[in-house]
Amino acid sequence: MRRLASVVLLTASLTMAMVNCGDDGTGVERGSLEVLTSTVGDTLDPDGYTVTTDAVASQPIGINDTLRIPDLAAGSHSVELGDVPVNCRVDGSNPRTLEVDAGATRQTVFDVGCRAALFDHITFSSNRDGNPDIYVMGTDGSNPARLTSSAAHDDYPAWSPDGTRIAFGSYRDGNWEIYVMGADSSNPARLTKHPAYDSDPAWSPDGTRIAFTSERDGNWEIYVIGADGSNLVNLTNNPGGDALPAWSPDGTRIAFVGNRDGRSAIYVMGADGSNPVRLTNDPAYDSDPAWSPDGTRIAFASLRDGNFEIYVMAADGSNPVNLTNNPATHGHPAWSPGGHQR
Repeated sequence: MRRLASVVLLTASLTMAMVNCGDDGTGVERGSLEVLTSTVGDTLDPDGYTVTTDAVASQPIGINDTLRIPDLAAGSHSVELGDVPVNCRVDGSNPRTLEVDAGATRQTVFDVGCRAALFDHITFSSNRDGNPDIYVMGTDGSNPARLTSSAAHDDYPAWSPDGTRIAFGSYRDGNWEIYVMGADSSNPARLTKHPAYDSDPAWSPDGTRIAFTSERDGNWEIYVIGADGSNLVNLTNNPGGDALPAWSPDGTRIAFVGNRDGRSAIYVMGADGSNPVRLTNDPAYDSDPAWSPDGTRIAFASLRDGNFEIYVMAADGSNPVNLTNNPATHGHPAWSPGGHQR
């Protein structure tokens, strides 16, 4: 009996030793991760984030929270903070690779900064206060608020993809220029500085660039500029005249209106201005291209029926369909985020 008791005690001691060393009893050494989030800024998402380990297992975590991930094999593991709102940025690498030691807990902190943003709002121009200015309102028309108060004309507002900024055209310098301001009207900054017309801004999907129409070369051209005013580039450079750019959702293409064949038609080109292709081929006026959210279709306005109607076609120009078919005038189509309404 004493021998049996000694064997039991020895087995228990060995088991405890393996656990303390990070061995789960199968010969695999194990450890754990502790993930912390630290979020600062404005317009924080109360739903929090997700943590994905090794691209397979996701768990929820709050905006200022701690999550322990136990029972990981010792070695390298990939950890990613997901479901980060578009107005927020993660400092440092994400995903990141961490080394987990046997019998130990490795800690990592995801620092997240969020900018003030307006979601579920509409921006528009109005002269309701006696001068054309930029406004915002709720999607139900509630709480309209005036954002600009320049004595000159402000128009053509366009949201940045993260909802934190609005680009717009302004005549406050005695000619049309591109400006950007915060969604709360803070920090207005002029991006273009040229005596010719610059307006019709359109954001790239990643929010780093703005395409716009310019007359600085003596005719209408499509330019692109960094959202900070850097790296101005002429994308079109055609004597026929090009205007009204619209980025594809994946950021690889820009649709625009071109008059290069003696008629105003819808064209598409690479985001760097390469390979322009005419999509519409009707003698009437086609204008106002707008991409569907999935990038497979383009809505546009056309005068081909004797009055302006809204059409939609495939992104390669095929299968144009009249959506309105009404004697009234229609124009400036815009897709709902889900792509089911225009």
